[in-house]
Amino acid sequence: MTLFNARLGAWLGNPGPAGSKTWEKPGPSSAIGSLLKETFGLTNDTNEYVYLSDGGHFENLATTK
Repeated sequence: MTLFNARLGAWLGNPGPAGSKTWEKPGPSSAIGSLLKETFGLTNDTNEYVYLSDGGHFENLATTK
């Protein structure tokens, strides 16, 4: 999904210490670096940007009545 950028979510500035310069920005200026880091599993809570998703595309077992 990462290679085709077919994901539901957004890259946002990290609200922790690692994102002290990015948390107010709407997102990275270029997605290439973020996508490469995610592709090779190099993302964690120490990156300037984090990927926020509701997780519904991973587990969609909720039932409605």
